[in-house]
This record gives sequence, C-alpha cells and structure tokens, in this order.
Amino acid sequence: VELDEKIKNVMVPRAFISDTYGGNLRQTLPMIKEEKLRIHGYDNWMMVNLDFNPESPQHPGYPGLFF
Repeated sequence: VELDEKIKNVMVPRAFISDTYGGNLRQTLPMIKEEKLRIHGYDNWMMVNLDFNPESPQHPGYPGLFF
C-alpha cells in the first residue's frame, strides 16, 4: 500500500486507539468491544511494546518476531 510519508509514520498513543477503536490499553492482543466493532469492523489488533518484545517490527511493513 502506497501512503504519503506524512501519514505513514504518524505515531498515536494507545489511549487514542483504545478510545477510537476499543480495547484494553495494556493487552498485546486487545479484545474489541462489540459496540466499537459494529462501528468500524476492525477486530484483529496487535499492540506490541518494544520494551517487552524487542524483536517486534519497528516500522510499518518491517519483519519481526513475537514470542
């Protein structure tokens, strides 16, 4: 997917993702609330933290490992 560099590398806090799309602030694989799922349809999220998963992808589209 080709994206403008201005939006491709935008970082947002977990609180924004949780408030907008639903889910827990701390879980790696958050469960999305049904009410939010009906709005946006996205139910497959993975929120890795490099402090706990240092081999995770560090940029969109980059390879990585999750243990």
